[in-house]
Amino acid sequence: MGIPRFPAIAICPGDSFAVVESLVQLEAASPKALRSGFFDRLYLFDSDGKRWPVASFEATSARPKGPFGKLTGVRLSFGPPERPPLSEIAEDLCRLVDADPDDSYDQFVTHDELKRLLRAAATSSELVAAATRIDAGA
Repeated sequence: MGIPRFPAIAICPGDSFAVVESLVQLEAASPKALRSGFFDRLYLFDSDGKRWPVASFEATSARPKGPFGKLTGVRLSFGPPERPPLSEIAEDLCRLVDADPDDSYDQFVTHDELKRLLRAAATSSELVAAATRIDAGA
């Protein structure tokens, strides 16, 4: 089955997205994330254009330190990859930009400009690069 190609976009519909350079970035979670269904909705969209849904996850005994205290270690298992239309992933990201209550994605440019940037991506690598710019503060 393989593994996701990084960098990838970790997308949680109804919550958030972030660009990740490796699975290590997804191996810790707050208790709230574990209870909220975050990992049930999470998927990775990788640089090869594949969507990797999280099939299951389990808490581990690891207790990594996060910015606001100790977190719980998490081990993810992915289902078989799918190859969705690029436009479908761009629209998932646009919905998250629209639903951003704290305006964390549009600190330097408007929501409309961010969505234009996402929708203009012609390849999966371009979409990951656009999401990287947004996630890093455009």
